[in-house]
Amino acid sequence: MQKNAQPRAFKPRQRFKELRIAKGTQTQVAVDMGVTETTVRALEAGRSNPSIEKMFAFAMYFETDVYDLWPDLIQGNERIAVLSKCEFCSQK
Repeated sequence: MQKNAQPRAFKPRQRFKELRIAKGTQTQVAVDMGVTETTVRALEAGRSNPSIEKMFAFAMYFETDVYDLWPDLIQGNERIAVLSKCEFCSQK
């Protein structure tokens, strides 16, 4: 361990990874979702952010809500802004 090394912080996409592992490989999830394996890898690592449509599609695929799956993207008052843009959320 390096002298000034900081302890690893909780990764906000850890839940995505846990749910992905339960479904299978990154390749399998990519095939199921109609995206590339690179996309799944980047989303899981937090190097890329999903579109609003993909945000909800992945939440539905993993049978969880967007707040659980994307805590780093949806915080506080931003929830209202994100949800107001979502076509799925405006349906009654």
